[in-house]
Amino acid sequence: MLCQAVPGHARRAEAVWGEGQVSKTRAQAQGEAFTSAVTDEALDILRAPLSEARRAALREYLSTVTGEVVRGYSELGMTPVQGGTRLAVDVDVNRDMLKERLRQVGAYYTAEEPVAMVLQLSGASPEVAERVSRLQLLYGVEQRAGASVRVALRPQNPQSKGWYGTLDASEGSTSADGASVDDVWRGLWAWYFSHRQVAGAAAGQQAVLRDQQFTVQVHDLLHENVEGDATRLR
Repeated sequence: MLCQAVPGHARRAEAVWGEGQVSKTRAQAQGEAFTSAVTDEALDILRAPLSEARRAALREYLSTVTGEVVRGYSELGMTPVQGGTRLAVDVDVNRDMLKERLRQVGAYYTAEEPVAMVLQLSGASPEVAERVSRLQLLYGVEQRAGASVRVALRPQNPQSKGWYGTLDASEGSTSADGASVDDVWRGLWAWYFSHRQVAGAAAGQQAVLRDQQFTVQVHDLLHENVEGDATRLR
């Protein structure tokens, strides 16, 4: 349960509740405000222009994790407005936890450049196909002929409602199964982005080593030049 607290770093958010509003109760309005605050914080972390459709997909996902990333809130008050009551809150968002959630769904890595893939979706109903399209939007992956990442999704068997999938990429291959296509998609891409994160960290370490080597080389060169100048002066 969230505790009411005055946060050190907070996002201010508002939501209106009432009979004619999307939020019918104060509790629903509070949830909407939390989602708005978390979404604003996520967009600040990503610092990249997202389409309205992707913003909506991101907000939909973040509404399911507010309980994990909101540490507390401070209620600023309620104001009567036409058609309801406006609730204002300061929301304390756990930025590190939110970053981790953005990494898990790929948004942290694909905000500026999507991942290209070849998708083979078999035995899917129109509802499942629509859900997969929604997941592509959230994760920042798009279908492109000849892409090096290949994803295949299919029902486990005609009698089962479960799903099975595989992902093949230059980093390796993995598979996942689950009760829904969401579960399988989540498992496949969590593996992919975790490997991408490790590769990025390794590249960063190599860059640091190159910078250090360059610094040492420059220092040695300057030292040699100073010694040479001193010799010539003598």
